[in-house]
Amino acid sequence: MEAFLDRVAREIQAEATPLHRVGIVLPSRRAERALRHAFQKQVSHPVLSPAIWPIEAVMQDLAERQPARAMDQLLVLFAAHEEVFESRSQPLEEFLRWAPTVLRDFGEMDRHGVDAEAVYREMREIEALQQWGLEQPTELMERRLELWKQLPGLYRRYHERLDAKGWSTPGGVFQRASPSPDGPPEAALRAWMHRGEIDQLYFVGFNALTPSERALFVSAHRHVGARAFWDADAHYMLNPQHEAGDALRHHRDHLPEGLTADLREPPAWLSTSNAEFTVLRANRAVGIAKTLGEVLGRLRKDHPLLEGTGVVLADEGLLIPTLQALPEGLEEANVTMGMPLTSTAAFAGLDALFQLHEARELSQGSYPYRLLQATCIHPVCQAMYTGSRDLQQVAERLRRSKRSHWSVADVLEEFGEGGELWGTYPDTSGFLQDLEGALSHYVDGLRSAWEAEPARLCLNALHSLRVWMPHAALSFGTLRRLFRQFAQESPVNFYGEPFEGLQMLGLLETRNLDFDTLILAPMNEGVLPKGRNEASFLPHDVRRAYGMPLPQDREAIMAYHVYRLVQRAKRVFFLVNGESDGMGKGEASRFIAQMEVELPRYPGIRWEDLGMQQTMDPQRLQRPWKMDKSPDVLNRLRHQLQERGLSPSSMGTFLRDPAEFYLRFVLGVYEEEAVDERMAANIRGSILHHVHETLFKDYQATGNWRVDLIPSALEAGIQEFHPGRRHSGPFVIEQQVLLKMAEDWAQAEGQRIASGEGRDLPWHIHLVEENIETTLTIGDLSVRMKGKADRIEAWQHGWAVVDLKSGSFQPSELKVKSLEELLDPKKGKALQLFTYAWLLSRHQAGGPFRAGIAAMRKPRDPVAWLTYQGDAWIRAETLAEFEQCVLHPLVAQILDPSQPFAAPDFLGEEEEN
Repeated sequence: MEAFLDRVAREIQAEATPLHRVGIVLPSRRAERALRHAFQKQVSHPVLSPAIWPIEAVMQDLAERQPARAMDQLLVLFAAHEEVFESRSQPLEEFLRWAPTVLRDFGEMDRHGVDAEAVYREMREIEALQQWGLEQPTELMERRLELWKQLPGLYRRYHERLDAKGWSTPGGVFQRASPSPDGPPEAALRAWMHRGEIDQLYFVGFNALTPSERALFVSAHRHVGARAFWDADAHYMLNPQHEAGDALRHHRDHLPEGLTADLREPPAWLSTSNAEFTVLRANRAVGIAKTLGEVLGRLRKDHPLLEGTGVVLADEGLLIPTLQALPEGLEEANVTMGMPLTSTAAFAGLDALFQLHEARELSQGSYPYRLLQATCIHPVCQAMYTGSRDLQQVAERLRRSKRSHWSVADVLEEFGEGGELWGTYPDTSGFLQDLEGALSHYVDGLRSAWEAEPARLCLNALHSLRVWMPHAALSFGTLRRLFRQFAQESPVNFYGEPFEGLQMLGLLETRNLDFDTLILAPMNEGVLPKGRNEASFLPHDVRRAYGMPLPQDREAIMAYHVYRLVQRAKRVFFLVNGESDGMGKGEASRFIAQMEVELPRYPGIRWEDLGMQQTMDPQRLQRPWKMDKSPDVLNRLRHQLQERGLSPSSMGTFLRDPAEFYLRFVLGVYEEEAVDERMAANIRGSILHHVHETLFKDYQATGNWRVDLIPSALEAGIQEFHPGRRHSGPFVIEQQVLLKMAEDWAQAEGQRIASGEGRDLPWHIHLVEENIETTLTIGDLSVRMKGKADRIEAWQHGWAVVDLKSGSFQPSELKVKSLEELLDPKKGKALQLFTYAWLLSRHQAGGPFRAGIAAMRKPRDPVAWLTYQGDAWIRAETLAEFEQCVLHPLVAQILDPSQPFAAPDFLGEEEEN
């Protein structure tokens, strides 16, 4: 099939007008080189190229006005807001909350030629009607009404300030160049064509038109005989219900006939094509990227250079994973879409520093460990640090300290000289200046373009922000948001050849282009088409009444782009992200469902939905982990059992997960303890255990139960297990919760002590938070058995071991009918209590013994005692049987060379030969 731009070049070439006297207007700049390439294929000798412009350039030339950048518009709006609102004007931090939405509304009204005065007058009347009949409107309602009264003045003053600087909004440029409905006058058009040295004008490849664009088309056709080329297909043009053809059908019915010849008899590309459509599904961005790379790898078998292949990414976040997933050996790949600067390492490093200072500002002078560590380990932050210390070692010292927050003085002491960026600043301008200087020094030392270009763009954004920044003091949070907005204006551009090899681009960049093979990803609802969540202060009915675009209009435009893109393709792959985010984005795009119904009825189209398709390389599959017990491992095990000892918790770990037992007990490898701002459950438990130890040791020494010791004991526990915490925010709540739990438990325990409830009187405290050890002899092996009992009480007729739990448990976990049950991983708490009783029996002969759990979550509940065959007292003969039936077999199992240390899901599986 002939590509659209090839047809355009062929028909224009056939006209009598010399090519160099032809002017062509396109909807985007991306198609310009493609059209020149199409002309190149039409001529056999050197000729001068026609003049080709994107529509924005034409409008700017006619208007003799440049559009203001987004950040410049924001600054002008802020200045206008201060003038209009006067004493009621808001600081920049508050202004930034609503200004982007107002700017978006202003821009849309300008682009579509809407009378802003009339719109805001209507909004004011709607707000007044909502308040009608109320005895006393709320303050918020009165503020909203006042806002609607002030917005017309803000709109006027905003545009006056833009005019004074020689700027306009992008929509304002269009209105100035081609005011609707008449468009530019004949004299202006002919003068513009004379300047461009053109005699014939063409509009190529447009779809939906703004009022200004429509007026330009009509005026140019009427006065200078302009023509238009439209890219349409009978499939959606001739179906009045098909959204993809909405705009083109409107043009066919309302534009002059001389402009719409293509639309009156559209070609039937889809119904006569031979094309394959394939739907693939994968999970998350990485899964989509890997599937995309695999598809490209298969395509390369037939077309090694991937000529005529286009990858269209509807989500810019897929770009980096896709680049990393491209098949090896691919020589040519042209990336037209820019990579967001906010996705680069350079931006992430600077943003980490902004976040750090924003957190210090909010927490009244302390740095959270999490953000502090992030700046220590980020390579860009490390490069901007000019001191002599190793920041990786600094990060390790921060981690070992277990402090969740650090004062600025302590941080500077750790960093030493060169750590000024981590210090305090009297205002944000000083920080911005130092940061710009440090980044400039970093950029000077870069040689890799992949690193240097994003860093250079970040440096430009910092400089623009510093120059732009108003005199008023800004918070670090506001500075961070502004820096992100500046960075969003500067994508990282790639350089490549647009006519060779693989082409990667965004959906809007595909306008007027054709590909033989297409891969679109991700084709999900909420992405293609986008969700209807664009912020606006103007409600749906007002937008419709004044001819402003509605969500369904934007969806119709997206539908046209997708259908136009596939109408001449030979192979199309739709990649769907199958993972739901809970908001519908795991659902396949409606365009897929629509095409699946519409297209297979054509004889040349084959449709296939393959679901999850990803080849699994057996060599790369992660097999369940296991470790055989070699002689060296067994020797190490015996040594550990004799020297380090076996505790109830390590026995439970072995029964629950032998692989974890091997890592911890044999190798001594433990999971890194996280340092968090919030108290983890184990930290809360350790602090409450410290309170328990303090109160009972004092009671053991004095005989007095002192609840007044709780605050100091709690503070000491926090200092030991959760140092460096803040005295505000969630921590205050957590501290109060701990205090309440400790006080409730202490009050209830004090009452039990006073009344003797639940105890065999007389009684006394024997040990509190003490280690008890003994030796278990099995053949020639002496195993060191140990455990730390929270509390041991001596009763008149026996001994009681009490284990304190700050978490939850089920009483059924403490009921044992046979000793063999204790080897079940689900009976870990019962095994722990039985072991405590057995350890105590080796030091206190006779007995009997009992062991139980005191739940601090339920302080009024009595101790939940371990029961064996319904009896809470454990006799000496039962403990001797426990030693023979549980401890001996358990140690034998640990030392059994035929049983490897394996992850739980691997246990019981047969080994492959």
